[in-house]
Amino acid sequence: MRRLFLCLVTVALVLAAPARAGDAAAEGFVRALSDELARAGALSQDDPGAGRAAVMDIFETAFDMRAMALAVLPEDYRDGADAGYVAAYAGFMADGFVAETLAGGAGTTEILGSRVRGARLVLVGTRVTAEDGERRSVEWYLTPVAGSYRVINAAVSGVLVTAEQAREFRPHLAAGDMAGLMAHLSAGGRG
Repeated sequence: MRRLFLCLVTVALVLAAPARAGDAAAEGFVRALSDELARAGALSQDDPGAGRAAVMDIFETAFDMRAMALAVLPEDYRDGADAGYVAAYAGFMADGFVAETLAGGAGTTEILGSRVRGARLVLVGTRVTAEDGERRSVEWYLTPVAGSYRVINAAVSGVLVTAEQAREFRPHLAAGDMAGLMAHLSAGGRG
């Protein structure tokens, strides 16, 4: 999960040329999001707490954390997923971002294009190149919201982040309730 998350959050310091065909507004949203995440990553290098707070602000405005948090749960657990679970999930994601930023540094993101998949889904493809030259594809799943977009998922090299997290979280639900998963999230994935 950490490797996938690293690829997701290795964000742009240098952005690609103007977008090609597709949904230009969605591509612009991903460009702006990449800039914001890059600033939060740079802040994390100097002050991890401030970087985490900046990431949490980005999650609040640009991500549908509830949709992502529910997507990782088996259907039987979704009714028990309250605001505390969603907040713990967002914190888990922010902690992962800060840890990976501190360990991995920055990279570049190139917007490859976008595809509209109905009224509620736009996919924006990017190629992320890490400082060491390693390349990964990241496809952002966006839903239109009030004249903008929200991230509802991402696929890194073809693997959905929420699918990878669902596999990671499954053993922590073995007790039959959310307590084990909440402990795992609170421990930043280390427990």
